[in-house]
Amino acid sequence: MKSSRSAGLKLILSFVLAVSLFAPFVSKAETTDAITVAEAIANNTGTAAVEGYIVGHTTGTNSYDREAPFGNDYNLAIADSPTETDSSKILPVQLSSQFRAEFGLQTNPDIIGRKIQVTGSLEDYFSVPGLKNPTAITFVEGEPNPGDPQTLTIAEAKSQIGQTVTIQGVVTADNAAIGGGRLSTYMQDETGGINIFAFDPSAYPALKAGDLVKVTGAITTYNQLTEIVPEADGIQVLAENQPLPNPQVITLADFMNEATAEPLEGTLVQVEGYVQSVPSSPAGGGYNVTIVDEEFNGTTLRVMEGTNAISSIEAGKWYSFTGIMSQYNSYQLLPRSSADITLLENQPPAPDPSGEYEAVVSRVVDGDTINIQSPVLGTTSVRFVNIDTPETYHTPQNELDQSQLDHGIAAKNYMSTLLQPGDQIIIKVGEEPLDDYGRLLAQVIRKEDNLNTNLEMVQKGYAVTYFIWPVGDMAEYEMYQTAVREANAAGLGIWNPEDPLLELPFMFRAREQGGGLDKPVGHSDTKEYVAPELWESVPVDKRIFFWSEEEAQAAGFTPADGTAPDEPTITTIAEARQLGDGENVTVEGIVTTVPGSWGSKGFYVQDETGGIYVYQSHAGISQGDRVRIDGTLGAFNGEKQLTNPTVEVLASNQPIPEAITISPAGVNQDVQGELIKLEGVTVTNIEEQSYGTVEFVAVKGDETVLVRIDNRTGYDYAGFTADFKEGDVINVTGIASIFRDTYQVKPRGEADLELAEVNESIGAFAFKTEAGNGRKTKLILSGQELNDLRAGQLTIQFDEKALNFLGAENITDGLTDPVISEEKGRVELAFAKLGDTSLEGNQDLFALTFVQKGKAEQAWNIQVKDIILADSQGNEEQQTGFIYYFSGETANLFGDLNGDGQVSLADLALLTAYIGTESETEKEKADLNQDGQVDDKDYDILVKAI
Repeated sequence: MKSSRSAGLKLILSFVLAVSLFAPFVSKAETTDAITVAEAIANNTGTAAVEGYIVGHTTGTNSYDREAPFGNDYNLAIADSPTETDSSKILPVQLSSQFRAEFGLQTNPDIIGRKIQVTGSLEDYFSVPGLKNPTAITFVEGEPNPGDPQTLTIAEAKSQIGQTVTIQGVVTADNAAIGGGRLSTYMQDETGGINIFAFDPSAYPALKAGDLVKVTGAITTYNQLTEIVPEADGIQVLAENQPLPNPQVITLADFMNEATAEPLEGTLVQVEGYVQSVPSSPAGGGYNVTIVDEEFNGTTLRVMEGTNAISSIEAGKWYSFTGIMSQYNSYQLLPRSSADITLLENQPPAPDPSGEYEAVVSRVVDGDTINIQSPVLGTTSVRFVNIDTPETYHTPQNELDQSQLDHGIAAKNYMSTLLQPGDQIIIKVGEEPLDDYGRLLAQVIRKEDNLNTNLEMVQKGYAVTYFIWPVGDMAEYEMYQTAVREANAAGLGIWNPEDPLLELPFMFRAREQGGGLDKPVGHSDTKEYVAPELWESVPVDKRIFFWSEEEAQAAGFTPADGTAPDEPTITTIAEARQLGDGENVTVEGIVTTVPGSWGSKGFYVQDETGGIYVYQSHAGISQGDRVRIDGTLGAFNGEKQLTNPTVEVLASNQPIPEAITISPAGVNQDVQGELIKLEGVTVTNIEEQSYGTVEFVAVKGDETVLVRIDNRTGYDYAGFTADFKEGDVINVTGIASIFRDTYQVKPRGEADLELAEVNESIGAFAFKTEAGNGRKTKLILSGQELNDLRAGQLTIQFDEKALNFLGAENITDGLTDPVISEEKGRVELAFAKLGDTSLEGNQDLFALTFVQKGKAEQAWNIQVKDIILADSQGNEEQQTGFIYYFSGETANLFGDLNGDGQVSLADLALLTAYIGTESETEKEKADLNQDGQVDDKDYDILVKAI
């Protein structure tokens, strides 16, 4: 699942209860002694002054609109709490004409959440206790909490998903250490902790541990972590160097128990654990270190680069860790510095992770990765060991990319036939249980028939074997290698000669990610190894990859003949660029431009480390050639180049290196000579130069860079202005260059410029209520602003003591029946759209029926989470979860079988006549516990109700 934050954090769930609590107070008249809303409801007679918070607009009996736009200025509703949702605790207030201009909600929607004092007649209004014919209404100043009712505790605020709140607490970590370039630190009060998040930290104070802050912002979630996203100027530092909360000592088992871990999310905790391995490089700004205990309860220690703490951790040791309990789909621990990491004096024996673990499939991610429902060794992500399937994460830019995606989708589809959500599996883990991304490395056995799904993927041609030393059980190694040899010989899947996979997955990743090949490759029979770029000389069924030559030699492998030519010494382009003018070097790389695009027969060449211009005039060289160049370093108008070259073509028609995406300000000396891409830049200041060469300034935010399209590329001013105009937002690919101290981008021709695609959202889910019979309520799941929606899933959590879930049915043609996984208080739904067309616009999708078990007048809520939408291109989008409130009103008075407006002995007599009935009409009236029959259980319920 691609999960991304929207930079604007657009709250598209208009139906979520949202109360603006933070409008500034204005001058107010003196107030008189007043009673509370609860007192006014309990004794609803006479004349009184009542104080309460404006919580909504009354639209009917026990029906309140809590969010603008409001229908009229004729009434408002108040309660003793600004977040009250229980209709039995809300007082509707009539607004006569003299008060509508100042207090009418249609005219003044921003006063929601304000406290008022209103004097008038206490009497029924909308058939419930209310206040009519007011004679005075004034705003009332609040006190701080205890005090300021606007300031919530963190625990209270975390339940207000989608709402804007104000909270106060102590910052527990320096943002500079754990923020990862964003505003992403934590604050804590006596009730809990929460993440403070914003994309641009420069808009807010530089928060440090010990800062006492007041934060106003929206409560949201990201990958199940609850966050507050501050408004502009929404962070106020009240004091510095305040004492930090003491960390709570917990166990790793607590990390794996949601009931224990969730209340601790965002707070400081302390735990002991064993470090199994330390990754050599960071992933996404931090290191994922897995820690476990003796029973293999575990979690991920997320060590951000800014903490400089990774060097304090050694694999194979036991530590005490202090940090913040965070969450990224599963709970993890964030240390704040090396001081949070203490080596234990007593070092118990290392736990052995190898073995078999039972698990349940949550979803298939791709052909060699799945998610499981509950963590094993601290993670819910499982990477299939010994195999490699084509990738699906990319957007194709060329034929190689398209081949990779097509075969990747085929592999995922086949894996989806082998393993489905809810399937029970056995996970076989070896001595090295996790990769650098914190994923579990395992063979996955389908429990129902003991099918080894890893091996099955190889046998059917959907995966290539991929063994990295140590390979483990050699008999197992031979089994897999036999399978890949036979699949290759039979032309199955990726080996199909009519539609072969054009690039093995590890080669694709090296090219697409720009990391290059770095693993020597051994031959399991000859016990020889070759350099990474000679991997094809080792048959697929004999390949073993090593992390280094030293590791290969330690394993008893020796270098193969001819793998390391003595001469010439190849210098990387990055190294060559650091040498002085006049130095002679030999470099190798791919020709990235058509020779002569900028005069003579010159061209740019690029390897894994950088790019450089080659000034020369010889023919016989083409874009896509892999070349070896002996030349002299020099410079022309500030640009580094090779001159007087001797060029040898090593291979033709090679893939062009992928352009790296950067911002306009990123066009600098570090990328000079390389292919780069600017995305979403605005065209400004178009100018025609000599002979039709065109220049314009590319703008993105406050960053700019010059773009120069030479007429010798075959694309000139006339062509450019026919395709683009001032103000167009485009993507530009080209060479990063410099000319007389001005950095610029040089496109290679027309194909390097395109209008930027608008990143449209797939849409969103929403709920609305339809009254059912008796105590039933239907929630209609609808799509809002849908755009090419093909499939979706979501999880609903509710209080099983208050509600029963009766079922779900589709109400749109072409939808599959919702797949339902149901347990106490939790329902999981998934569906897809069949046929030629996708779901578009606004439309109802499913009806979910609940029956209420509590008081008839009570208001219930359900929590919706894990919302994923997918389009016909296979793209996924995660929607922010929300809480949906709905009224406990019922169509009939509970127990009023004869419809006379009261529950009495007459109804009891009628129920006895209905016991055992098969009449659906009679069941609808008398089946009080909604179990499908009328019996003595319903009799007992009615006796208590009389």
